[in-house]
Amino acid sequence: QQNNNSNKAIHCNYHVYGVLSRKEIMADSTRRTTSSSHSKLWGWLVLIIGVAVVLNVTTLWLGDGPKAKCSHSLITAIRNQIFTKCDDLSSSPTQGTSSRSTSTTRSVIATKTKQSSASPQSGSLKCRRKNKYIWIKTHKTGSSTITNILHRYALEQNLTVAIPKDEVFFGWPYKTKQRIDDSILRHQHGERKEYEAFCSAHSIYNRQVMDNIVPAGAYITLLRRPVFHIVSSWRYWGIEMHARALGNTVTFDNYLDNPTETLKKLRGGDSKLIRNSMAFDLGIGESPSMEQINELIEDMAANFTVVMITEFMDESLVLLKRKMCWEISDVLYYALKVKQKKKEMVDLELEKRVNKIAYADWKLYDHFNKTLWTQIKEEEPFGFWDDLAEFKQKKNELLKACSEWKGWGEDRHRQALLEQDLDLSARRCHGTMLDSVGFVRIFKLKQGFPVKECRTQRLKPSQALLPGHGPGQENLAAIFTRFAYSRNLGIALPPAESSSFNWPKIGFQNYQIWPRGKQRVSLLSTGAVRFDVTSLNTVVKTEEKYRHKFSVILWDPIVHFLWVWKTHKVPEQIQKAANINNLTLEMFFTRPHFYTAKLETRTKLLLHNGQSFDLGLFDNDDASNSTQIDLRLKAFQKLQPNLLFPEYAEESLVILRRSLCWDEKDITFLFADDALSALRTLRAKANGLGADLVKKIRGFNSVDTMLFSKLNYSFHYDIAAQVSFKKEVNKLISQRVQLSQICRKNGILKLTQEEIYQALSKGEDSKNKLCLQGLASTATWRRVLRCQLKDDKD
Repeated sequence: QQNNNSNKAIHCNYHVYGVLSRKEIMADSTRRTTSSSHSKLWGWLVLIIGVAVVLNVTTLWLGDGPKAKCSHSLITAIRNQIFTKCDDLSSSPTQGTSSRSTSTTRSVIATKTKQSSASPQSGSLKCRRKNKYIWIKTHKTGSSTITNILHRYALEQNLTVAIPKDEVFFGWPYKTKQRIDDSILRHQHGERKEYEAFCSAHSIYNRQVMDNIVPAGAYITLLRRPVFHIVSSWRYWGIEMHARALGNTVTFDNYLDNPTETLKKLRGGDSKLIRNSMAFDLGIGESPSMEQINELIEDMAANFTVVMITEFMDESLVLLKRKMCWEISDVLYYALKVKQKKKEMVDLELEKRVNKIAYADWKLYDHFNKTLWTQIKEEEPFGFWDDLAEFKQKKNELLKACSEWKGWGEDRHRQALLEQDLDLSARRCHGTMLDSVGFVRIFKLKQGFPVKECRTQRLKPSQALLPGHGPGQENLAAIFTRFAYSRNLGIALPPAESSSFNWPKIGFQNYQIWPRGKQRVSLLSTGAVRFDVTSLNTVVKTEEKYRHKFSVILWDPIVHFLWVWKTHKVPEQIQKAANINNLTLEMFFTRPHFYTAKLETRTKLLLHNGQSFDLGLFDNDDASNSTQIDLRLKAFQKLQPNLLFPEYAEESLVILRRSLCWDEKDITFLFADDALSALRTLRAKANGLGADLVKKIRGFNSVDTMLFSKLNYSFHYDIAAQVSFKKEVNKLISQRVQLSQICRKNGILKLTQEEIYQALSKGEDSKNKLCLQGLASTATWRRVLRCQLKDDKD
């Protein structure tokens, strides 16, 4: 009798909550017993359940009137009574069972039942997790946040995830079977495999194809109110900048007034992003007919488990949780790619204009916004609003717990997850804030695929190097020239017989382009140049923003000062101009500005804040204007240049490769023996200077010191966020040492620049190719390229 009552009590929990597995039920059954005094109570429970069934039927018959509401209230009260009785039965301690063990069992059940409402799936009393899903990721709707949720769930549940080859698209903007299939990363060409999650990239909805990728998967997507969606898309995609790149001028009002004519002035792909973009992602193009729209709505209504609405993200996610039988913790989020702002207000006049263009998007949004609230209403009797309140509370707790990591980049979150020993709370935060590409790379590692660490979707060939003046810059500059030379990219050359692009002035004089016939410059690395964004953009033309568009070589101001002092023979120049013999550093800093005035112009510009001068941050006539210099420095930092430090050559080049998505072979380099020796000697001398002299040099070069301090900090902060960074750096060091040994063995390291020039001009053999190109100075490269231009002309 006791065992029977025990089993009934547990089955009451199972049927009402739909949480415990059969295994858990039987395990609890062996541990629980219930007093026989409760047997009569079961008769009352059967009666209560019977009344509840009758009232449910009555509710359906009465419809939505006042009597139905009364019936709903009574049903809710009865359901609460059932929960109480079930809990009373399961909690009663019995003979032979300690109260401690009973309490432990109850806590397990309570934890599970609290996490899932009585009816997670549209009134059903039973619920099983759905672990197969297909996510149609729409553009500029908040889809990155949902992608993060689906990625986290897949990782936690150990699901098999389809991975896009390019980490961004599953065949988008195409929807054919071949395009989608070919975009999935596989271990063998032609391999066919079923997946449990298709959620890692943008794709075009094609149910016939996707059903084969994830059989019986739940379809999910997200729609945003078109008036907000199109304004956001216009700004985010830089539509006006696209038009300017083509020599046209457009405005948002132009587009609303005459979309057809405006689109003619834009890039071909822009229409897919600003004209019925959501309809396009859902497979009916940017200019569908009403028949196509209605057919899509019917298809989605029949086959999508949830169509979420951006403006009601929290409600949509609670509905998703219930439809998929997940837990609230599964759908918590930290909004990604979203700027914090006040709730968007609708401009009704603007919305009318937008909806004429985005007519398909509006029709979809209007229909599925209503569908969302119909589904929510169906869930109301089963604790939907309680779930929503709990969701909001837990989401706020998550935001507070994770606030210290706000603003971290994708690399840094992934590096923390993969390479740091984190507690559960920190791991949850980093996972919640990780972007799509970061998760894709984690899944790649998990499935045994190699990961090429890149910050861009594709290789960036256009680059301007600001080589500066200092030890080791020739060898680093050779890497850029070799990269463009091997790919036959346009290289800008200074005017004939000149070694600079108008230095020390800002701007560019007439320049040549190698090879002959090239109209576009992809690389600027073969001469000294003073940095200026506007003039630079007239030479190295690209549609991209300035981010990582140029690279800068920098030195510790102490090392740089000592290099200029030695290579430009500062004591000798002062001796000649002022008749002062045996000038030492200590003597120089008794009257630094007096002695500097005696130097040749070139030496003077390089010795006193020379690096800041090259970067356009400093002129001798504004040395006292610290406010102006600080503003220039901040503006320069916002451009986010690639930073190259000869003293951290390998680390710098790995960061460069990742920023520009070059191959590892592109950054293999050599340090000429004299350059490497010079760097080591200068560093040793700098380390041997007294503290007072170091302070004076830094004070004399205060702008360079400020520049180096800020950029050096940014550089090492960036390094700390890199994934598998030390491994790649060590590999590059090993490759450099091996290449140096080969070049030494073949006698290349002993060649003069003239001999290197002769070998390159004749066409070097492949065996010594890297050696010769890596050791060629900037002046030698200029001679080689000019010689080829002359030969082509002849």
